[in-house]
Order: sequence, then structure tokens, then C-alpha cells
Amino acid sequence: MSTIITVFIGIIGAGLAWVMGAPAPFLTGSATLVTLSALINIKCTISIPVRNISFAIIGISTAEGLSSKVFESSLTWPVSLIGMCLSITLLVILGRLIFQHYFKLDRNTSILASSPGHLSYVLSLSEDISGNTVMISVIQSIRVLTLTLAVPGTIALFTDYNMMSTVSSAEVLSHLHLGIIVGFSTLIGLALFKFKIPAAFLLGGMICSTLGHGFDLTPGVVPNALAVSAFIVLGSLIGSRFTGVSFYTFKSCVFKGTLFTSISLFISIIVAFIISLLTDFRLIEILIAIAPGGLETMVVMGRLVGADPAFIAFHHLARLFFLLILLSFMIKKEKKFIIISI
Repeated sequence: MSTIITVFIGIIGAGLAWVMGAPAPFLTGSATLVTLSALINIKCTISIPVRNISFAIIGISTAEGLSSKVFESSLTWPVSLIGMCLSITLLVILGRLIFQHYFKLDRNTSILASSPGHLSYVLSLSEDISGNTVMISVIQSIRVLTLTLAVPGTIALFTDYNMMSTVSSAEVLSHLHLGIIVGFSTLIGLALFKFKIPAAFLLGGMICSTLGHGFDLTPGVVPNALAVSAFIVLGSLIGSRFTGVSFYTFKSCVFKGTLFTSISLFISIIVAFIISLLTDFRLIEILIAIAPGGLETMVVMGRLVGADPAFIAFHHLARLFFLLILLSFMIKKEKKFIIISI
């Protein structure tokens, strides 16, 4: 019942955002209204099966746009990957300094609150090293929400991309083909999940869709109504992260999270601009690829602007794996610091 209520709230939010002409309305509108509902103590949750199937559908619809030149263009990816890793390192170091010295958080909490992604790993680390897990969780949720709202707005403000449109005029998949591809995508997602691969069901959908369209086994695209529904579920899921968060806790974290996320977006724009000068990728495509938002959310953004889905997904997966190394290194350094200090 909670999932039904949450999705219903998300639909209302998406509808209001669409009427108001907001960018990416089905994502931003649902995320905003569900967040507000959660903060006034309405229990907002998305069940695991609904979440996983929605991610698979997003993956399927995203991979429909894979370019045949993806392998050729991938030769220039190292440039953007190096730029992304440098920006991530800068963000974590800068964030640690801001949270520790300006907001007076402890070093461990400051490091983990600065992580541009990989929430499950961050919270696990926080428990292990006695960080302020509640503070970290809320700041990270604010990061995802802020970027979900800010990236479409930035695109709409500085470019002429139509972030309102999710409509495809291509032939849609038949019910049989749709059922088959969703089923296989879910199975692939389950297999990837067992190996602890991030965004397993999104990747499952992308893999299955790529193979299906590549071998002409699944002619057509995901129906617009189904794709929009998946976007609304994703937005609702982002908002549901604030369920159980008291208004006092949210108030104490909102400025911290918003300030650091704004700095993160600013640095990402600068790095994306530099990378665009060195490669043939569009500025907006690079920004979506390196922006420290949720993987699934940024993949949807890429779909809306016609970006190469493989380029977007690969960069965000690389970001998560790079964070595993970087955070582990910094936390180990912190442990050494504590031992020496004692």
C-alpha cells in the first residue's frame, strides 16, 4: 500500500511539473512532491520488485539509442575518464575540508559526506568507522535530489534542448517482445546483483536491449507510457529516501548538502568544458557523464538529450569503482592519522 501511495504522489507531482513546464517533469516533479510528503511524515517507500523492474525498463529504453559508432568513439573516453577521476578526487578533498573546518564535522564523517556517489558503500564504511551515519545519509540524499533538480534546469537554461519531451515516434515493441525483454533483463539484473555489480537491473536492461536490437530480435521501442511510468518511479524513489528523516535533521543538513552539491556541479561544469575542448563530445553530454548524481538518474538525463547511453553509463560505473579505491585509501590514511595522534 505504501508503494501505491508513493507512486500516486509521484504521479501528481509529475503532472504538476508538466503543467508548469518544468524540465524533465516526470522525474523532477515526482522527486520534489514525494520528498515534501516524506518530510511531513507520510510514509513513502518503493517496493524492491517495483524498483528493480522500473530500473530494467529504464535500461531497455536507454539502450535503444546506442550508436553504431560507440566503439569508435570509445577511443576518446580515457580523456574524459581521467578528467572525471581528477574532479572526483578534488571534490572529496575539498568537501572534507569544508565539512570539517567550516561545519565542524569529524574527519571520517566529512570524508564520507563528500563522496559523490556509492551511498551503500559509504554508509557501510560509516558504520565500520563510527561516522555520523544519519548525517551522511541525509547529506547524500540531498546531493542526489539537488542534482536531479539542478541538472535539467541547467540544461534548459543554457541550451535549447527540450527537456519536456520523452515521446518517441518509433514503432513500439509488441506485448510479447516487451514481456520477453523485460523478463530477460530482470534475470540478467539478478545475476549481476549476485555479483554485487552497481545498478544491476539498469545494466541488465541495457545489455538485453543492446543484444536484442543488435540482432534484430526485439524490433521497436518501449511504449512511451511505460517509460514515463519508470521515470516517475525513479523520481519517487529519490524522494522516498527522506522517509523517517525529521524536519530538524533535514534543516540541519540542507544547507550543508546544497552548498557542497552546488560546488560539485560548478566544478563538474568547468571540467566538462575542458574535456569538450579536448574531445568531440558535446559539453552537455560530458556534463551528464561526470556529474556526481545517481547513476540511474543521469542515464535518464542522457536519454532526454540524446546522449550516447554507453558513454554515460560507463562513466558513472567507473565513478563508483574509482570511489571504492579512493575512499578506502583516504579512510585508511585517516586510521593511520588517528593511531599516530594517540
